[in-house]
Amino acid sequence: KQYHDYRAAYYNSFASNTDMRFGPTPTYLEGQNASGLKSNRDFLRNRRDFVYVTIFLSYVLNAVDAYVFAHLRPFDVSDDLSMNHRFIPSNITSPLLGDVPSISLSIKF
Repeated sequence: KQYHDYRAAYYNSFASNTDMRFGPTPTYLEGQNASGLKSNRDFLRNRRDFVYVTIFLSYVLNAVDAYVFAHLRPFDVSDDLSMNHRFIPSNITSPLLGDVPSISLSIKF
C-alpha cells in the first residue's frame, strides 16, 4: 500500500503528468519534494521485490524438500546398522598354475 502511495505521489509531482495514472496523491504525502518521494518509492519497491524473491525461494526449497523426501522414503532406517563379513578359503584353478589358494571376502550390510 505504501509503495503505491509513494509511486502515485512521485508520478504526480511532475507538472507534465496530469493524467493521474497511478491515482491521486495521498494527503499525507502532499508537499514533499520529488527526490524524497523517489528515494522512498525505490526503498519500498526493493522491499516488495525482496519479499517476492523470498516467497519464491521458500516455495522452491519446499519443492526440493518434498522431492528429496519422496526419494528417501523407502530408505531403510532400522536399528540394525551392523555389517556382517565372512572370509571363505577357496582354490582357484588356473590352466598355467594349477590350483592356487585364495581367500574370498563376503560383506553383507
